[in-house]
Amino acid sequence: MTEAQQPSRRSSLWAALWLFVRIAVSLGAIGYFAWSVHWQDLALRLETARPGLILAACVCLGFAYIFSGLRWWYLLRVQSIHIDLYPVIALTFIGQFFNTFMLGAVGGDFVRALYVARSAPRQKVHATLSILMDRVAGLFVLLVGSVVSIAFQYRALMKTGETRQLSLALVLVLVSFVAAGLLLAFFPFERAPASVRALWLRLPFRHIPELLLSGFRAHRLHLSDTLLGLGAGALLTFTIVLAGVFLGRAIHLPVTYLDMLQILTVAICVTSLPISIGGHGVREAIFVFLFAAFGIINSGPGSPGTDAALLFSISFFAISSVWSVAGGLLYLGFKPSTLVSADNPSIT
Repeated sequence: MTEAQQPSRRSSLWAALWLFVRIAVSLGAIGYFAWSVHWQDLALRLETARPGLILAACVCLGFAYIFSGLRWWYLLRVQSIHIDLYPVIALTFIGQFFNTFMLGAVGGDFVRALYVARSAPRQKVHATLSILMDRVAGLFVLLVGSVVSIAFQYRALMKTGETRQLSLALVLVLVSFVAAGLLLAFFPFERAPASVRALWLRLPFRHIPELLLSGFRAHRLHLSDTLLGLGAGALLTFTIVLAGVFLGRAIHLPVTYLDMLQILTVAICVTSLPISIGGHGVREAIFVFLFAAFGIINSGPGSPGTDAALLFSISFFAISSVWSVAGGLLYLGFKPSTLVSADNPSIT
């Protein structure tokens, strides 16, 4: 084995080990909840669920994916990638299909990037950046909404240590987001210390992060599209949280919109981390913890509240999977040629 092959083999072994750990985490958490849940109580709560509210939650999630596609469409325009809106929305549903049924939460992002990169071969890095910014914008809008909601729930949130710490964590994460964004957008590299600039010039493939940075700074030049993208993200946040409220009330959980906004923000942040397969197991655990922290359920061994939180998690995944299946059907008939736009000279 050559020296060049050793790092590649080492990275493959680490990737395989980490995949094994994620599978173990998911199976362990799922096994624990399957053993501890009261299946009869779970079935009874499901039997008494309100189907009209479940349908409303499903419809809201469908609109959420449309708004997600609209947000990505605006972010593509920031990168001077002009594609018609319909295929972008279709790719969003297709991406959700791969996110749901592949090992991980970024399989759909890879598929979206692959399609756009093939249609805009001279803008591969910027196509990838649009998807990265799509993720960042989504999380940013969620955090802003959650932090704003803290002002309306301040007294209630400060009553318990769990909600007080969660509120502080959300504020700190948002401040870090804003600080990092401002630094990347406005800090002139030529003012960095000479040692930092010298080290940077020695880095291999430094043209890739330089392209990413230039693409990120393009948001200053295309402020209208950036703001419209954030607006679409706000509509996405509104509908996905509304779906959570409908679903919670469908299974008789006394959840408010502001509570659900913070619960889903934390849940999405945690399940996006690569610590399990598709967030399975971790998602259930975080919903049990958060519903208990906000006083919506009584948790603990043998508590029926835990069953309700688990049912919410399972049901939320199930109705999102409905739209994932729709994305799979779109994938079967999707034509990459629809990504070509006549008004975009960079697409070949």
